[in-house]
Amino acid sequence: MKNTPKLMIALAVLGIASAANAQTWNLNGNYTTPMDRLGSINAEDLTFVTDNVPRMSLTKNGFLGLGTNMPNGHQEITYCPPTLPIRIWSHCHPKQV
Repeated sequence: MKNTPKLMIALAVLGIASAANAQTWNLNGNYTTPMDRLGSINAEDLTFVTDNVPRMSLTKNGFLGLGTNMPNGHQEITYCPPTLPIRIWSHCHPKQV
């Protein structure tokens, strides 16, 4: 029974490490399970940002916006540069809008 305190400490450390890993997101990829999810648990919009610029948003109402952070419908795509058309892939044939 001399090892009981050491065993309890080891189990506690493993438990803390597991709990800490459950709250991290690895930028090189992650192993997921069917119960894993990415998102929020409160009634706030989720904004995706690159280069410190909002690129896509998912509102608390379930509206998805690309190029806008305030979509007015279930899916809204907003773009301005005329030199970069939107490409829509349908049945492996690209279409440009």
